[in-house]
Parts: sequence; structure tokens; C-alpha cells
Amino acid sequence: MAEASGSQTTQAGRSARPIVVSCNAGNEDWRGAACRALKAGLERRWAVALAKGDEAEAGAYLAVDIEWLRVEPTFLLARLVWRVDGGAPQVGPEIEVSVNDRDVTESDAEHLAETLVKMTPLPL
Repeated sequence: MAEASGSQTTQAGRSARPIVVSCNAGNEDWRGAACRALKAGLERRWAVALAKGDEAEAGAYLAVDIEWLRVEPTFLLARLVWRVDGGAPQVGPEIEVSVNDRDVTESDAEHLAETLVKMTPLPL
């Protein structure tokens, strides 16, 4: 059931203000796969409403991005970075994925993003 409050609409379990994910889900490589997994993980874990494009920038409560700290063919190290109401950036724990017998794949990057969602204490 939705409740109207001014220009914001809330649903049970959903954030009233938009969440912006800044990474580029349109990339056709493992970075895009990680971004898509981040968005899906946020929606699943916290039942948040992700903002679409420019409409969210001014009213965003939370802006989230993946910060790639180290990228090598067989190793990824990343963390989530977020801002609440445009304030100072905050960072979550560093998570890594390492493989020995091949290069990192989209599946590896998706797993990394899912772990970032699980391990990062976002203010939701």
C-alpha cells in the first residue's frame, strides 16, 4: 500500500527518497556486470527504489558507487563508496576476488558486487 506525502511516495519496506547508483551498468564487460549485480543486490536486500537518470540527482538521499582499488587480470579489489544527502564520502570494507587459472569473469565481478552489498553497512 502506498502513502502520498508531499511529492514523495513510500511503500512498505521502501525508501521514500531516491537511491542513485553511479556505476555504469551499460558496460559490456565485467564492470558492467558488477554494476548490474550491485543494483540488483541493493533492490533485493533493502527493497530500495533506485532512481533513474537525471531525475534523481537533486533529490537523492544516497549516492552509491563501486570504487575499484586494484584491477588485474586475475584479481579485483573494491569497496562501496557512498554519500548521504550530498555529504562527505563514506567507504565500506574492501572485498577482493582472486582466481589462479584464468582471468576474472563477469560471474566473478557479480559475486564481488553481491558480497559488497552484504558486507557494507549502508545507511538504509
